[in-house]
Amino acid sequence: MSTELTVLTTAMPARIDDVTSGLRALVESADRARRAGAGDLLGRRTWAIIGELLLDGADRDDENHRAVEHDRVGRLAVRLAVDKVLCVGSGRAVRALHQGTVMEGSWGDEVRQVQSVEEVVALFIDEPQWRPQPGDTVLWAAGDRAGGIAAFIEDAFHQPVTLRTVEAEKTAQAEKAAQPDDSNAGANE
Repeated sequence: MSTELTVLTTAMPARIDDVTSGLRALVESADRARRAGAGDLLGRRTWAIIGELLLDGADRDDENHRAVEHDRVGRLAVRLAVDKVLCVGSGRAVRALHQGTVMEGSWGDEVRQVQSVEEVVALFIDEPQWRPQPGDTVLWAAGDRAGGIAAFIEDAFHQPVTLRTVEAEKTAQAEKAAQPDDSNAGANE
């Protein structure tokens, strides 16, 4: 099992499209890590820590449109089977993100809303079930402090953390997919 926690970060400030792409990269990265772990399921959870996102286009300032788009991101996280979704912020859009996850089927210990990055840190300290563990993969789209949160996790919990951008992760996934699969080498000899 990998002993590292992987944190994927979107471009900042994060946009809706960055996060939808990031959610897919998160799940693909975690699936690849699970397959490499050969049945070792300790760790290997996926986390999406998402704050208020920017929208592009003519409707970017329409509060209703922003709420609908954040709701859509929350629902996508559930459809992709992200294990933990942490919504960060107090605005209507973040409440819609949280509501989207709940309405799509996450509840209980799978989704939570906090008001700030400082509350994320407090949650990690106070509630171990809300602390990413070695082997987990986290998508961070909750402000420009991904490096700060990675350093905090390393220092506070003595866990090695790999910090990568979503774009770098997608490039690594594409390169891995382009390599021939040697797992069946010699099977027909």
